[in-house]
This record gives sequence, C-alpha cells and structure tokens, in this order.
Amino acid sequence: MRDRDERLLRTLCRLHEERGGEDIEVAVVYGAGHVAAIVHGLCHRYGYRPRSAEWLTVASL
Repeated sequence: MRDRDERLLRTLCRLHEERGGEDIEVAVVYGAGHVAAIVHGLCHRYGYRPRSAEWLTVASL
C-alpha cells in the first residue's frame, strides 16, 4: 500500500473509531486507482463490505 493510501486508511480508521456509532455518510475524493487498497484495508480491519458507490468527475486534467 502506498503512503498516500495508508494515510487515508488511517484517517478513515480514526473516523470509524470516533464516529462509528453514528449514522453518517462519508465522501472520499480520491483517484480510482487508490480505491482498491482502501476497500481492502477497511474490509480487513473492520469487515466493511462495499454496498454502493457514486463516481463523480471532480476535475478533468
């Protein structure tokens, strides 16, 4: 896992620990190439499973 992916995963884990009991929505603005590492990390650490997603283009370079 790349450093950038690991930093995001740590942040999402902290969010899970601090707000996991609340019914909240979280948006992650990241490139699609990073999603697999994050999904794998959340599945492995917390048993999360993807349920839905919405892909948006926020910038075209």
